[in-house]
Amino acid sequence: MTFLVGPGGAAPNEDEKCESFCRLRRSDALLPYNEGASVRLLLPKGPALTLSSRLPLVAGPLVALALGAVACGSTPADDAPLGSDESAIIGGAADTSHEAVVAIISQQGNQAGACSGTIVKKQGRVAWVLTAAHCVDIPPTIVLMGPNYDAATAKRFEVLDYAAHPNYDGQTGNPADVAMVRILGANTGTPVIPITDAPDQLAVGTRLTSVGYGRTTPAGSAGGDNTIRKAITLSIAELSNTHVGYRYTNGNICQGDSGGPAIRGTGTAERVVAVHSFVSGNCTQEAYSARLTLQSNYTFVQQQLAKAVPAESCDSCTKAESSGDNACALKQSECFSNRDCASLAECRNKCTDIVCTNACDARYPRGQAKFQAAANCTCGTTVCRSLCTAECKRVPTCGISATNDACGACTTASCCDPIAACAADTDCYICLKAGASADASCATNPLRKAVADCAATKCKADCVNDPIGEGGEAPPAADGGAGGGGGGGGTTTTTTTGCSVANGAGSASGAAGGFGLALSTLAFVLVARRRQRRGA
Repeated sequence: MTFLVGPGGAAPNEDEKCESFCRLRRSDALLPYNEGASVRLLLPKGPALTLSSRLPLVAGPLVALALGAVACGSTPADDAPLGSDESAIIGGAADTSHEAVVAIISQQGNQAGACSGTIVKKQGRVAWVLTAAHCVDIPPTIVLMGPNYDAATAKRFEVLDYAAHPNYDGQTGNPADVAMVRILGANTGTPVIPITDAPDQLAVGTRLTSVGYGRTTPAGSAGGDNTIRKAITLSIAELSNTHVGYRYTNGNICQGDSGGPAIRGTGTAERVVAVHSFVSGNCTQEAYSARLTLQSNYTFVQQQLAKAVPAESCDSCTKAESSGDNACALKQSECFSNRDCASLAECRNKCTDIVCTNACDARYPRGQAKFQAAANCTCGTTVCRSLCTAECKRVPTCGISATNDACGACTTASCCDPIAACAADTDCYICLKAGASADASCATNPLRKAVADCAATKCKADCVNDPIGEGGEAPPAADGGAGGGGGGGGTTTTTTTGCSVANGAGSASGAAGGFGLALSTLAFVLVARRRQRRGA
């Protein structure tokens, strides 16, 4: 786990280091902070935090792998000489085959951190992530999946709940350093690596694959901050009923690999046999993983895996649809990969009133279409709308609607497909809000014209004087008479006076309404993935 220090990245003084992170007692001596690179992380509705490789290392031999939960402790009673590794995670190979290994981002106040974990089960929209107990000392907030969790292509999952082993007391070397985090957004494509059955078939010399997002250089050296999933093949050098131990020669697991898996087997036979727990010194000596077949660990994990999936609610459905590679998560990805939409989301995230919201919209007009598509997604045509009746009351079903109630009701019922296509397109969205005469290109925009034609055909009477039908043409009737529904035919041209088009965000009611369901989620993932690296 990598921890975050307060606004501006200022390091605490020597006493504060231990008071903040050593759970049981004050260390007599602490090693200096590493002045490595850091990552700026802006969290919604909170202070700026700095995800940093700066570590308060206890001067003794052991350090918990989670920098945000360093425990002042002692070695396990059965400490013994360790064996050797076959390849290095510190400076080693990137991993492209263990998609079930994920990054766990935690935050509370101005402390936060990053651990590794493994999806070991899924059921419906819920997945179970196995990690280390010290990784949930700071509450887990977001889980990220991908070869590089800082990349725009990384998938993010909302946290449902989490639980640490009840026997874990924060002491480094505690064999109960095991926890389970449940996440929302799983689907049939979500990868899983199951946990081992007992016995686990381990012996000294057994080769295991360890995977995680940990440091790529020894703790205390510069340049080791890492967001890339890496793997190392290690031979077991020490084996007790509580721990699996390894020795560093050319590399090993390190901080940030906390909670990651030690895996036995290959392909579909892979099984998680242990959870990365702590290292000795600066990651260049020994490392240990908590063994899952220890009876209390095995019982705890099985109890967690047996938890029932909760009944779906508006909140859980919204989070699930906005996670992983589900429909609304994809729309969020489209937003934060677009400069205007990303800037609009960041601007809106700072707002507390409609005046600020409208100012952001005016500043980034070309970001509105993608932003609204992402923010309103779960209140659109997804399964969540039926669960979120109250929350979605003010969110247009089709992404945008006329403020004239009759016109809005008719076009929503009869023209939803062309309206939704227009609302998702940057140029069409601007034209639909402003009217066909707002810009020369609007009169010929094919998506806007399709909406106007539909309104003229099916909702002519209801949409008189509403820009949504401006320039629309109803197709000639087969018998040469009046065109389709709404009581009209031929070409209908209206003025831009009268009612205008609403998007669920241009009024105080809209700002407080349904699109807020997705706004904070979108803002969080947006800023998390737009972190900018800077010097320490």
